[in-house]
Amino acid sequence: MTETEPRGDFVYTVYDALADGTFVSVFENTWPMLRGGKPSVATRTLVDGVGEAALIKVYEEFAAQGLDDKPGRRRYQTAIGSRDVCVALDGEQLTMFYADED
Repeated sequence: MTETEPRGDFVYTVYDALADGTFVSVFENTWPMLRGGKPSVATRTLVDGVGEAALIKVYEEFAAQGLDDKPGRRRYQTAIGSRDVCVALDGEQLTMFYADED
């Protein structure tokens, strides 16, 4: 296969999701302090449903568990109102979403 031939795999990145509106940047002014400048994102439906202030509280709960300092993938789940909200953290970004969006 040459460089110009199409490949069979498709990669949808966090930046693609930000560009198409699936994800929204959150905590952008604190990226340098949180996660070494890596993106913190949330699904549009979560941000529209609860607002960024509620997401800050969820992140604070996540951080209080010490999960933001541990290596590898981490996931935290809590409830806001009647819906469960998840925080997933890997080497690339912190992602927040409703559990039923997973």
